[in-house]
Amino acid sequence: MTPTGPTALQRVVDAIVEDILSGVHAPGSALREDELSLRFGVSRHTLRGALAETNRRRLTVAEPYRGHRVIDFGPDRIDGLQQLRCALEGEAVRLIGARPLTAAGKGLDALREVARREPDDWVAVERAHFKLHLGVVDDAGCGRITDAYRDLEDEVLLLVGQLRPHYDAAALVVEHAAYLDAVRGRGAEAVREHLDNSRRLLVDRGRS
Repeated sequence: MTPTGPTALQRVVDAIVEDILSGVHAPGSALREDELSLRFGVSRHTLRGALAETNRRRLTVAEPYRGHRVIDFGPDRIDGLQQLRCALEGEAVRLIGARPLTAAGKGLDALREVARREPDDWVAVERAHFKLHLGVVDDAGCGRITDAYRDLEDEVLLLVGQLRPHYDAAALVVEHAAYLDAVRGRGAEAVREHLDNSRRLLVDRGRS
């Protein structure tokens, strides 16, 4: 049997996504097709397919006559994403009720482990952070809500990357341990409070 692996298209998508999340391509920066196709050794057709996928994942945007660029989080985009997260995660918490936060607890353990082993790998920290929040949604047992929340992953990772000046990995662990305790005690109100805090930090960052 012939071994299978990622296609050229998928390899380029993965590389561009990693570069965006790690800050190689900063928010608002242009992605030039000729440079990227040369770098990855692929045709312009393959490169355009990869950029179409990063557009779909809301990491980049195509602008008429200007090409592709990495999205930049202004106040409206920050508000919209955090409001959507609040609606999905808040409803999940309502559905959980008094049941234990099993998946979320495992997510907190994973975040602690990443913070212990790789505190300076912020992309790894971002991914563990997202899995904790996805764990809260998973605990509700509603597949449609989980699917909708999972679809936000790349956008949330990019957003959380911009919180780096406000946190180190250990501080993120402490805050999210407190968050899960608050969810157990105050339900959806704690979700709104938690997400609004990060929204304020991001909006204030943009104004400074």
